[in-house]
Amino acid sequence: MVTARDPFAPRFQIYVNNELLPEEITQFIESVVVEDDAEMFDKITLNINALQFTSRGNVRDLIDSKIFNPPQLMRVDMGYGNTVATVGAGEIVKVSPKYGRDGIKMQVIAYDPFHKLGKKKNFIARNFETKISEIFSSIIKDYPIAIFVNEIPKSKDIVKKITQNVGKTDYTFLKSLANSKGLDFFNEYDPKTQKFKFVVSEPNDKAKPDFTFKYFEHEDEPHQTLYEFYPELNAVDQVTDIQFRNFNRTTKKKIQTFISNTNSDSGTTDVKFKGPDKKANFKSGSGSELTFTAFGQHFEIITLKPFKNEKEAKIFAEACLKERLNGFITGTGVVIGVETLKARIVIELLGLSETYNGNYYVNRVVHSQSDGQMYLTNIEVRKIVELVV
Repeated sequence: MVTARDPFAPRFQIYVNNELLPEEITQFIESVVVEDDAEMFDKITLNINALQFTSRGNVRDLIDSKIFNPPQLMRVDMGYGNTVATVGAGEIVKVSPKYGRDGIKMQVIAYDPFHKLGKKKNFIARNFETKISEIFSSIIKDYPIAIFVNEIPKSKDIVKKITQNVGKTDYTFLKSLANSKGLDFFNEYDPKTQKFKFVVSEPNDKAKPDFTFKYFEHEDEPHQTLYEFYPELNAVDQVTDIQFRNFNRTTKKKIQTFISNTNSDSGTTDVKFKGPDKKANFKSGSGSELTFTAFGQHFEIITLKPFKNEKEAKIFAEACLKERLNGFITGTGVVIGVETLKARIVIELLGLSETYNGNYYVNRVVHSQSDGQMYLTNIEVRKIVELVV
């Protein structure tokens, strides 16, 4: 539950290398923006009005100082009064003075350590034949800024034979590997240990909502109000049938794994795996049902993905269909700043309509504070469409 706090009295704190920035610098920060993204690198942007330093003749001292030199660690806490929480952290990568006609300003940008994984390309193909957790561990150990946290279920932490091709970055390779198993790969900063954690785990979209926001329903409780929400219902990428056709690498026999609509006569979708001991179905109102009702059967056939066996193909098929479902209902919105609101959690949105009320997975959060303005949190979400396996 979000506690009632004065929305017109927000505050932030900025640390560089775990040292709190002095007020003589923070008082001239025009805006702080922290982007927490479930799929991309997290980003911090500081905009400083350096012009106001000229009255004391030290504007160039600020620009020439080493306060914001890369690759120092920058951390941002936000909140209200004496209650603040860490909303983001990253390594400073860019400092940009701006000598404009309206005076001198400066921008400082930091990214989370995933940006290092995204830069390091593999110039020699690397072959792996071990458990998935050991693949992650062997690559992440090259990045001392972080520790590896293994939360992979035993059923998915299987021996995998895979090659990291030449030119593929560590981030792209590990993210793709996680997605193929329906896993989430992300990082988070722990201010207590002052370390980043690289985490591989099941997605959190089955959890109970951490927050509930209502569209203009709680004006007396502004921290529970959804001030803006712009949803989209998109049937373009939805499918009724997915088929995977390939060959077993060991036996050279044909493998055909597919999910198909088995109850199309009734106009509803009961999507099942064809095969023993494996089925999946969707609630009425799913993207598959809407696509079939409007356009009939819509196939997607994938033939280039190699699989070791049928079980491996089914795991990938399930992850592929779930990824399509994730794009069925999406939306963007604005709430009063909530410092503990972050990406990869579940929130409940109410006061909309039957179609759009419900639980949403948070793909992206942007915390922003500007001089003289309210603390706002922008969200990008997707509605959770349940896949029961």
